[in-house]
Amino acid sequence: MNAKIMVASVVAILGLGATVPGISALEPVPVQAKAKTRTIPKKWRGTWHSKAGYYYQTKHVKKNMNEPKMKATIRAKTVTWKWVGYRPKGFDKKTHVMRLGKKMGPQYYRLRGQVPYGILSYLAYDNAHHMLILYKGTHTDLYR
Repeated sequence: MNAKIMVASVVAILGLGATVPGISALEPVPVQAKAKTRTIPKKWRGTWHSKAGYYYQTKHVKKNMNEPKMKATIRAKTVTWKWVGYRPKGFDKKTHVMRLGKKMGPQYYRLRGQVPYGILSYLAYDNAHHMLILYKGTHTDLYR
């Protein structure tokens, strides 16, 4: 008889046997979802501007402008951008939207959607006042 009580107490202490219904058994346990949401960090967000690019050292607006000024607004999951100021032939005045793609590293995100050049585009953070949009073979410097 003494051995049965001893075995029962060991089973109860170790939690190997019968369980007594308690509060956890009566109430549903909330399950946390493990969603993969990617967002751009808050210190990256805001309005960024680029400077116009030129082919040669002398800066003449209508003769040798390579790329007009860009205005980019970075939000949690999107980057909206447009060309501002004087635009040479081939550059439109529409607002374009790039969406957040895969995270490529701690400072890089891949963008998809209406990218300025080509298919691949990356968003890279340099410091608090400098960010890059990288394309195939070139890049645009963005400043606050």
